[in-house]
Amino acid sequence: MAEIKISIAEIVGAIVANDLMPKQISNIEIQGDTINFHYKTGLLIPRSVEASLSYIEFDKSIITFEVHTSWFADKILRIFPIGQSEFLQYDHPNVIFYIQRFLNKKVNGVQIEDIKFKNGKFTINTYSL
Repeated sequence: MAEIKISIAEIVGAIVANDLMPKQISNIEIQGDTINFHYKTGLLIPRSVEASLSYIEFDKSIITFEVHTSWFADKILRIFPIGQSEFLQYDHPNVIFYIQRFLNKKVNGVQIEDIKFKNGKFTINTYSL
């Protein structure tokens, strides 16, 4: 078993460095426990909306984040939602990240047992198969 401690900023940095961030997301800033960003709508008006993401829970190999926006941006995201992938799914107002599925594709033999989040840091407990 291994225990990994990593901050939100380090995770976002790794996602950006490995070109895993959806193309619609830009201007990423970390403020405490929240990730702030701009979401490009693909529309003429508005071209982008401001949003933020906060951690909700880890359950059954899935991490759930909640998307926070203004009233107007919320309506735009309901009409033109964030793109889906095999690892990310948008189910308003939540973004669901299938972390174990992602790891299985990238790293062999590592299972996530638990993830805790406190004071801007994730503590991830893993075990090998």
